[in-house]
Amino acid sequence: MTKKRQKRPSSGGRGTHRDRELERESRTAIAATVGWMLSVLSTFVGQLVVVAGTIVERLHLLGETASLMLNTLAVATVVTGLIALLLMPIALKLREIPPPRSMLAVAIVIGIMPLLSWPFLRA
Repeated sequence: MTKKRQKRPSSGGRGTHRDRELERESRTAIAATVGWMLSVLSTFVGQLVVVAGTIVERLHLLGETASLMLNTLAVATVVTGLIALLLMPIALKLREIPPPRSMLAVAIVIGIMPLLSWPFLRA
């Protein structure tokens, strides 16, 4: 005995109100937002790797080459964090619909984190 699936009511092919609002965004605004979010994501992942690598380095488990690569990644993380902070006002100015405030707050924290953690991680 199988259960019959109930059919969802369709929206008439028009989409939701939010979908129609997002269609108003220009390609430039979408490109700026994607670039901004990619820089935030790469900063976050890079910072996680730098923190994990620094812990392993302090346990004297890394060789000299790995430590140099970790330092290079730490510099790259600072650069991508600065790019994320610089792209944020550009993306906000271009967008008609602002992103949620929580997303802005998290993006600011992620962008600033490499700058604030640099003295502690590279000491």
